[in-house]
Amino acid sequence: MHIHLADFQILGRGTYDVSGFDVTAGGTRAPLAPDQATPVPLPPRR
Repeated sequence: MHIHLADFQILGRGTYDVSGFDVTAGGTRAPLAPDQATPVPLPPRR
């Protein structure tokens, strides 16, 4: 993610199954699927 000049609040974070990423093509042929079994906790709010 790359954001400039925008206010935002992170509501959640997740991991993705990147086994479909093709290094030689520099991307994927199909969208990456979210990995719902591995949650990523948010940092504490300041």
